[in-house]
Parts: sequence; C-alpha cells; structure tokens
Amino acid sequence: MMSRDPDAPCCGALLLAGGRSRRMPGINKAFAEVAGRPMIQRILDTLRACFESVHIVAKDRAPYAGLGVDVIEDRLPVQSPLAGIHAGLTAVAREYLFCCPCDTPLLSREVIETILAEIRPTTDVVVPRLGQFYQPLCAVYSHRCLPVIADMLAEGEVKVDRLYSQVVLKEVSEPLLRRVDPHLHAFLNVNTPADLAALTRLLQRDPTRAIAAKNDLPPH
Repeated sequence: MMSRDPDAPCCGALLLAGGRSRRMPGINKAFAEVAGRPMIQRILDTLRACFESVHIVAKDRAPYAGLGVDVIEDRLPVQSPLAGIHAGLTAVAREYLFCCPCDTPLLSREVIETILAEIRPTTDVVVPRLGQFYQPLCAVYSHRCLPVIADMLAEGEVKVDRLYSQVVLKEVSEPLLRRVDPHLHAFLNVNTPADLAALTRLLQRDPTRAIAAKNDLPPH
C-alpha cells in the first residue's frame, strides 16, 4: 500500500460494477479473464495496493460477495455510473472516493497516484482529461458532490460529466498522465469479445508489455 501524506485528504476506492455487459454476451465482463485472472481481480489487487478502504458498488451484491471487499448495493432504479457514485459516496465514510470501472484491467498504481496527487482541500472532483474528453469513470469525487448528484438524479440527469460545471473541478492533463503511462494503458476499456481477444493475444506475445496502445485494439 502506498504511503500517504498525513495531511492529505482521506480517500477510499470504489469499483463500479453496475454495468449490464451488453457487448459481452453470456458473461459478466467483470469476471472475463485476462492472462488467466478475472479483470475485476486484477483491478482490486491494484486498488488494494493503493487504498486501505476498497469497495465495490453494484446492482446485485451476490456475484461479488466472494471477492473479499465490501459490496454496496446501488438501489436506485436508474442504470448509470452516476447512481453508483452516489451510492458509494453515501455509504463510505471517506472524504473522497477514487472511482473506476470493472473493465480497465491495465489500471496502474502509478496512474492512481498521479490522480490522487492533484487533490486539493477545496477540490470536489479530480478527473483526467485526454485530448478533448474527460475520463469520468477514473476520477476522484468528494462527499461535497452528494447533494448535487442527488439533485441531478432526481431530475433524470445521468451523465457524470454534467456534474462538472456545478462543482470545483481539477483536471489531470494528458501530458502528466503520459509521464507514468506513455500509452495510456490505464484507460483502455475491454467491452467486447474482440477487445478481450486482442488484449489476450498481445499479453501472450509479450507478457512484460501491457499493451502497445489503444489503437492496437479493433474499433467498436
């Protein structure tokens, strides 16, 4: 587990496992194997190396009960990562939560540390920005976001990045992230069987290499 500045904000980790795996038919993609290990296990191992407090949020607790971490049930009827973030912030007594999805098996400790280093006492959200696009599911959210998120969900707004104009936002720049992850491996999502097969082939060819770049995977 990484050492933490005693004056730094208290941050836990929340793994978002509420997706329906629509593009990975017949399997909960969180348990799809990458190099012989379920994706979710790889990510949990990385999170455990960085945080004392690690949690999963999901619509159904049962599939994740045997993973050795607290599972929070997202009971809201809406299907959205924003609802999962809301459930996590409500349930976990931490000032901040680092949130990530269950389909980014190459998430690294170095990238997490880079994001956490940008937290400031007045910051509500710390989010990577790659080119023109935010990465809202690999970001840090403060408890101060809770009332804003609750209002958004009550109004039917489920897009996470719509939160950002209403809070104090800190962007993590692409050049800063590339210093520790030159090919931005950490932000690679495995959503389809083709993604999974391509990633598996690359790891088999060169086990020391996570993946050459996002562009090595087929478009989808």
